[in-house]
Amino acid sequence: ASVGAFAAMLHFHPPVVPAVHAQQGLFTAYRALLRRRVPYYGIACAMFAALPLSLSMSFFPILLVEQGNSSDAAGWMLALRAFGGALIGAWAGRRVGKARGWELPLATSVWIGICILIVAFLQHPLPVSLVLFGVGVGSGLMTLFFQMLVAEGSSPAERGSALALSGIGWQLSHALVPIAMGTLADRFGVATAFPILGAVAMLLALGFVPLHRWALGHARAV
Repeated sequence: ASVGAFAAMLHFHPPVVPAVHAQQGLFTAYRALLRRRVPYYGIACAMFAALPLSLSMSFFPILLVEQGNSSDAAGWMLALRAFGGALIGAWAGRRVGKARGWELPLATSVWIGICILIVAFLQHPLPVSLVLFGVGVGSGLMTLFFQMLVAEGSSPAERGSALALSGIGWQLSHALVPIAMGTLADRFGVATAFPILGAVAMLLALGFVPLHRWALGHARAV
């Protein structure tokens, strides 16, 4: 996955933008961004993008071992998640030009929820590996979408601050998902915790339609 991501980056040419020097305090850009709606949309997208990674660092390995896989096999299977994200990022980055429409974030977030829901019902390593690859694809698409969303909703001078602000969604996912999964696993078991989390993720994903309209409809109007 790392080799694939490195090869993809060799073909990436960042746009040349004029240097902009900050004339105000360090947190001025954040105050301005927090008065807009798009950054909150970006935080929600970042949380879904990070959800598979949060599980890979916590409960995916536990589930795979409980399903009878060795630690080495579980490691290789989890690597497919990263490979799926890197592969779809390299492919979609060349074809997706703008963050438009609610269809992509809705479909991607629902797909992530479906993968999390069904993975505990699969026992054979091959379908489990395919699901892990698939959830990596969903994570990669959502990551690409939220990065384009933030880039389009900010000026070159504030883009770094905007990406850092939306990146809070990653930290929230890494903090909240293991706690939620731990609580569910203690009460129902790991194999049941995954379908519950997947179902909750799918329900929350439906909120991307009104959230998209709330954030981008307001942005176009002002």
